[in-house]
Amino acid sequence: MSTAVKGLMGRAELGVSLLLGAAGVLVFLDANGLATPYSKSDPVGPKTVPFIVAGLLLVCAVLLAINVLRGGKGEAEGGEDVDLAHPADWKTVLPLAGAFILNILLIDWAGWVISGTLLFWGSVLALGSRRYVRDGLIALSTLPADLLRLLPRPGHRTACRASGRNPLMDVLSSLMDGFATALTPMNLLYAMIGVLLGTAVGVLPGLGPAMTVALLLPVTYALEPTSAFIMFAGIYYGGMYGGSTTSILLNTPGESSSVVTAIEGNKMAKAGRAAQALATAAIGSFVAGTIGTALLAVFAPIVVKFAVSLGAPSYFAIMVLALLAVTAVLGSSRLRGFASLALGLAIGLVGIDSVTGQRRLTFGQPLLADGLDIVVVAVAIFAVGEALWVAAHLRRSPLHIIPVGRPWMGKKDWSRSWKPWLRGTAFGFPFGALPAGGAEIPTFLSYVTEKRLSKHPEEFGKGAIEGVAGPEAANNAAAAGTLTPMLALGLPTNATAAVMLAAFTTYGIQPGPQLFASQGPLVWALIASLFIGNLLLLLINLPLAPLWAKLLQLPRPYLYAGILFFATLGAYSVNLQAFDLVILLVLGALGFMMRRFGLPVLPLILGVILGPRIEGQLRKTLQLSAGDPAGLFSEPIAIVVYIIVAIVLVWPFAYKLIRPNRPAKDPLLPANSGAADYSD
Repeated sequence: MSTAVKGLMGRAELGVSLLLGAAGVLVFLDANGLATPYSKSDPVGPKTVPFIVAGLLLVCAVLLAINVLRGGKGEAEGGEDVDLAHPADWKTVLPLAGAFILNILLIDWAGWVISGTLLFWGSVLALGSRRYVRDGLIALSTLPADLLRLLPRPGHRTACRASGRNPLMDVLSSLMDGFATALTPMNLLYAMIGVLLGTAVGVLPGLGPAMTVALLLPVTYALEPTSAFIMFAGIYYGGMYGGSTTSILLNTPGESSSVVTAIEGNKMAKAGRAAQALATAAIGSFVAGTIGTALLAVFAPIVVKFAVSLGAPSYFAIMVLALLAVTAVLGSSRLRGFASLALGLAIGLVGIDSVTGQRRLTFGQPLLADGLDIVVVAVAIFAVGEALWVAAHLRRSPLHIIPVGRPWMGKKDWSRSWKPWLRGTAFGFPFGALPAGGAEIPTFLSYVTEKRLSKHPEEFGKGAIEGVAGPEAANNAAAAGTLTPMLALGLPTNATAAVMLAAFTTYGIQPGPQLFASQGPLVWALIASLFIGNLLLLLINLPLAPLWAKLLQLPRPYLYAGILFFATLGAYSVNLQAFDLVILLVLGALGFMMRRFGLPVLPLILGVILGPRIEGQLRKTLQLSAGDPAGLFSEPIAIVVYIIVAIVLVWPFAYKLIRPNRPAKDPLLPANSGAADYSD
């Protein structure tokens, strides 16, 4: 890279620090203008948390600026950068944004049916297609989707179920009730549709499970809650399987947890063993998903009973741990992670303060009084940001697709795969169930373990089937484990779980300790549908693998124009407000810039979701202690969690001091593992 381009990128990163600083000043000024009705009933007041968020933004801005000016290497390296010096990047991004703005201007005058159709057509043209008549006819084919997605949503119905005396028998009884609900013909149909939709969208390059779930979330709006979540379970597992297909065939993982699968899977595909790689990934996903879901059914009620005994101080501490651990540990850059978290917390402040009724960060706009809908935020950051990001790369070489036969495995493949499936499951579920576990660590550990235990270590890095079977099982077991803290505690530990939490809140359901008591039939139908969706996934997708591979040949202008179309339609169908599309575009541009400068997305999403809840628990804690900060340490669990928080924050620095001159070792993962190839 030339010195001029490096200087341009350095100035751009300095600009990011200035934007973070401006956001911090804006939050500070808005908080400073609030009234200060401190009292024993509300010792925290509406200003405290905004001041903390503003301080975090300003500190991140200063540290990033200092790091750039000093030429810091560790933090300056982040994501995959758009070549700012190349005008072709912006020749697609700017027209795409223009088509989006035109849709916003027309929607109130012409209605969504016309403006949405024009949006699809304009997006295809902006992304480089020049077949005007055919593109227009394809745009007209989106009219049925317009009408379907704008159907009125049914009201939410609550239901309760009394808990049994014997915990295990109560679990089995509740699970049987869930199967009775999920196995009705109509719900089975919804599960099958969910699996097909999830796989069809998840298999498209660059999307990943989180974006797939966010994109298809509004599809369930016309259903009643139980059927919607049964369909959602199919979408969830379908998106997971689709992501592994893309990783194996294109070496383009849709999320960080799929990177390890891509290492050996793509090598197998290039060696002519794509069918075997897809088969071991699918069967391993089924085995791990089934075991993981069974463990979810057993452990979630136990976690709920433990969570019910916790007070506000412990809840506050656990939520802080979840935020800090995901931000400081799982990302490649702690500074960027905290910057993303601060942005998410700032977005979560928008709306009316629940205690004092004062408006925060609404800028006099009444439509912001209720806050930003989490569905709009998730779709903007994942779908719109991704569409703009890919548009900036369309000048690069096209993706090379590897042909696939019918997935099958020989006797030798079975003998080399079944143990990695079980070991991967053992790694995945515990890490997924931790409040800050995720799937990245267990997939890596599974890969390293299989490499050390394999009788064929020389094949690793060249296409070893154990390197696909183990990590893919760990990834899916972690996905099932992730639902444990999400359902029992209301704590999402990865981006996909965060979007699923948004789905619950959209229906007026709050995951947490009371969920199993207040929404028992719905929760157990969801868990049962995870078993069913997992089985349908195996039965349907193994024969259809060649069909899914053909979807990868879809021209990228149509692909990402369709993503943008359904993203805007989904966001608009939440409240039927054109203002939501403005928010969608603004946050989509933020998602694009986050990808450009390597800011992780997950801390932002968690900040938006958990920020208001953390503030509520903080206020409740200090209310119980009459404003005494010692109330934060009034429970043993809270003290233990704060010790863990301190270790999480201090350990990386302490480790560097203890072993400053540690000799370099051979990497356990190949260089550039799992990286998408965008080179010319």
